Amino acid sequence: MTDHQAMSWRVPPDQVGGESDVPAQRRTVQPRSASPRQVDLLRAVGPRFAHAIDRVSLARLAAHTAQTLVDAEKTAFVLQLIEGPRVAWEVPAGAGALAPWGALIAEQPWRSRQEVCAVISTDPVHGAGGSALLAVPILTAGRVAGALLARRREILPFTAADADALRRLARHAGRALLGLERLGSVQGGVPMIPPSVGDRTRLLADLRGALRPHPGGHFPVVLAMLRIPEVGRVRAGAGPGPAEELMRAATNLMVGELRVGDELYRWSEDTLAMLMTPAEDDVVTSVIGRLREVVQDAALDAGAAGGADTASLRAGWAAATHGAAEQLVALAESALAADHAPRF
Repeated sequence: MTDHQAMSWRVPPDQVGGESDVPAQRRTVQPRSASPRQVDLLRAVGPRFAHAIDRVSLARLAAHTAQTLVDAEKTAFVLQLIEGPRVAWEVPAGAGALAPWGALIAEQPWRSRQEVCAVISTDPVHGAGGSALLAVPILTAGRVAGALLARRREILPFTAADADALRRLARHAGRALLGLERLGSVQGGVPMIPPSVGDRTRLLADLRGALRPHPGGHFPVVLAMLRIPEVGRVRAGAGPGPAEELMRAATNLMVGELRVGDELYRWSEDTLAMLMTPAEDDVVTSVIGRLREVVQDAALDAGAAGGADTASLRAGWAAATHGAAEQLVALAESALAADHAPRF
């Protein structure tokens, strides 16, 4: 038995004409119009979606509007990415994960393009009191680009009017997302970090290969560590979604400035590693200096949305012709901490 099958699900009585004990995991909400108050709010906030400059500012606007629109205790704006759904913004700020929303929400019921309006009688978040949940898909050009989620206590179940209001808000968000995609500001189906960026495992494997003795002689292997310090501050203030978006924006900028043969890897939440082709000290310094200029001079909309109106780049690097991959990484991390460039 799965987690959501073990829960007691039911559609609120006002939507089915009376109390029901029959589990209703995926029922279409009966049509009913949003209230005059909700309609007025949607009319007032609608034009603001046209001015959203990036996914984070759009997610923040939608999540805050949703909370007021349906009187929710908690709301979230979820983006559907290649690697799966990602919480781009939630109100109030939380862990940035889907798991606390319950098993049914974690299974992405919006893939069916139907709203989910249900009550969990036993909910880990609210305990014995249970929770009312509402999930509405966000569509762009006919595809599911994400969802708006809302939660409040079981004693205040969401109504069909709430679902209609949230559906209208999702249409505003969907049009804004489509506009951003067409402008080239974002691509709704791409990962937060570009596919060309490797991970820690791949970096260590590539380093071991580069440091292995070669018949043609030893060539210096250069490893640079590049840190965006604002990512940590954005994560603490606005949550992991905006922090990832800031890191994505900075990474995309640097990918566009790499020399042929240089490779980027995601080392930690706020740090990238760059494995460089053999180069003299002044060339390495020049490359890192260029990356620093690009990051600092760019208008990082994701950073502004997350509370960082600018972004900076700290860097350190190390070079070696032989030795262990882990030793070179340690030297580069030490150089990053001191913001200089040791060699061995």
